[in-house]
Amino acid sequence: PLTTDEMLAAVTTPTMILHGTKDEFCDYEGNAVNTYTHLGTQDRYLITAIDADHVIWYHPKLLSQHFSTAFFGYYLKGDKTYQPYLTQENLPVLSHPKLILGAYEGQ
Repeated sequence: PLTTDEMLAAVTTPTMILHGTKDEFCDYEGNAVNTYTHLGTQDRYLITAIDADHVIWYHPKLLSQHFSTAFFGYYLKGDKTYQPYLTQENLPVLSHPKLILGAYEGQ
């Protein structure tokens, strides 16, 4: 982890984390889940790609664009029509990887 739990608790800005559970470079539990869990902001999102590696967010590239557009449209532009795209019900449905909002607690 790059920060302490106390530093993360002080974060008040909206935050989005995109992470695969099989990332070979960044530990999913130690980095993504720990950061998400300890953030001070209530406006926090962890988009988890189950059984996906580090490069999943580059291919298909529309995946990262989907979440970036929704997050920045909602928080920077203040356009409330983007908010539904940051919910579990509106995550893209893919054959691989399966996406969930929040921490993955499966096997």
